[in-house]
Amino acid sequence: MKPWPVHFLRACLVGCLFGAMGVQAVSAQPLPINVDAGNPPFMYVAAGATTPSGVYPAVVTEISKRLGTSVALGGLPWARVLQEIDRGRAGAAGLYKNEERAAKYDYSDPIFVERIAVFFNTKNPIEFKSIRDLHGKRIGLVRGWSYGDVFDLARKNKHLLVEETAADRNNFMKLSLGRVDAVLAVVESGERLLEEGAGDFAYLKMAPTLLIRNPAYLAFSKKAGQLETLRLFNLELEKMVKDGSLEKLVRQELSR
Repeated sequence: MKPWPVHFLRACLVGCLFGAMGVQAVSAQPLPINVDAGNPPFMYVAAGATTPSGVYPAVVTEISKRLGTSVALGGLPWARVLQEIDRGRAGAAGLYKNEERAAKYDYSDPIFVERIAVFFNTKNPIEFKSIRDLHGKRIGLVRGWSYGDVFDLARKNKHLLVEETAADRNNFMKLSLGRVDAVLAVVESGERLLEEGAGDFAYLKMAPTLLIRNPAYLAFSKKAGQLETLRLFNLELEKMVKDGSLEKLVRQELSR
């Protein structure tokens, strides 16, 4: 039997390596992944910048480097991030999981667990202990966000009066002016706004009881066929958890 030609063996070897690395490794186009443009310190586009910063862009970028793959990170209003993932055009980082989304998206392992808090105006205080304390209240939310199945159900049943804007800052301004009774925001994002807007937000305060703890993920539409990408992402994410580099990276981004 004749030996296989060298060029044939080389082609087989390259094909096997690319197969092990996933489809994206051989794609000429970077994998598009979007994040919220206005949710610092987790994901945002700074003034004058063209690419997003924050915890989730940093983690996605680091894992992409470790895998030797290329991603195209975009920062968009959250409603548009959801439109893009629904159409199968891009992934979404920093996405929460609920029953409706689990049926149509494939998810990574959790990247970070966000704490959602209730913020109120001390001129019109709210004693928040459970979702029932928000019934009948005007609640400021970020458009397109899910705040957990319990909250979403209360909203669906019209126990809450919801007003949506494009970003947390807009909601905090409305709260300071008395146009809403409470605002829901991630603890770190809300605390940063209170610090940066000390004058405008002097009467705003965070309730000590959290609404919910929400893990955040990288996700793709099921029709995008990115299960292998997520598998490889999870392997590197697990390595970062074990060697402490994930915690270090998160702390670095939260302290900016």
